[in-house]
Amino acid sequence: MKVAIIGTGVGIRTHLVGIRKCKDAIVVGVVGRSLDRTAETLMAAGENPQLAMEWNALLNTNPDIICITTPIPEREQYYQTLQNYQGHLLIEKPILTNSKDAEKIKSYISLCYNQSYTDFQLRGLKAFQTIKAWLRAGRIGKPYYISIYERTSAVRKQVLSEWQYSFQTGGGQIFSMGSHLLDLSVFLLGLTYTDMKQARTWINTAIPNGEWYNKNIEAPSDEFCAINVRLDDYYFELKSSAISVGERTFNLLIEGTEGTIEFIYRYGETHCTLWEAGDKHKVFYLGKDGDFSEEKIDGLNPSIFRLAYPGYFNDIISKIQTGEGTTLASIQDGIANTEIIENAEIVRTDNIE
Repeated sequence: MKVAIIGTGVGIRTHLVGIRKCKDAIVVGVVGRSLDRTAETLMAAGENPQLAMEWNALLNTNPDIICITTPIPEREQYYQTLQNYQGHLLIEKPILTNSKDAEKIKSYISLCYNQSYTDFQLRGLKAFQTIKAWLRAGRIGKPYYISIYERTSAVRKQVLSEWQYSFQTGGGQIFSMGSHLLDLSVFLLGLTYTDMKQARTWINTAIPNGEWYNKNIEAPSDEFCAINVRLDDYYFELKSSAISVGERTFNLLIEGTEGTIEFIYRYGETHCTLWEAGDKHKVFYLGKDGDFSEEKIDGLNPSIFRLAYPGYFNDIISKIQTGEGTTLASIQDGIANTEIIENAEIVRTDNIE
């Protein structure tokens, strides 16, 4: 399948690199703000600069799938020019940051596209699909508590793109990472976003004033968030930080009435322990394909998001080709995810010295 990418940030770092690992897909071009800038960015990333294309030229290649990864304020121009496009669409989260735009986004997509998905790629990691199957089979009894802690490499404001400075344009940890953690929780527990409408959600955010911090920014985005969700018998604690310097970390803990699942991924090194009734437990590791292995594998990608991406994109291909694919997040899921964040009780702590 021919794939086009709009956007040169995560579009190159995650989408282009991940799609290359999918045997039934080939990237035919990348569109950025200008042809020269796109070529330079591709070259700097060690990619082929000839992939840089103008938008109309890229559309003329008749791509089967278009990945839209640009900042939210830049997307509408592409939606409006895709009125006759009948392929498939993968949109980088967040789909939007203001639910008032939801109907407009849905109207664009319903008129233009065949199948459309939100890029919540953690669903594509085979290990997480296995954990979901364990939960569904009752391996730890009834799950009631899920905790996720994600630490990104420390963000330095002076090197960020302008859109990342502001919460309103999708910047900050709530939308960049918190949305992923919320979606993964919904996915693992077998919930739906309709279920989540009944949840109580509150979010704490923090903005530090470290030596590196650009104090000239107005209404800056958060660099730490803690999302707390209470839904019936479930309780979520989801935390993401780009403040602290340290290794990339992704820790997942699920407590059940009869056991526990503990998954730790730290800069490419991982282990997962499944505790069942009677103190039985077994340790698993991640393989390079993102599935569990009983042997420790070295050399995994430091980012679990990039490790998961090829699996998610392969699921999209499978859905298009065969109609089968239960892991994928719809556009409606992406919109509902934003609505939960937007409607949460948010407590901001600014100016941490």
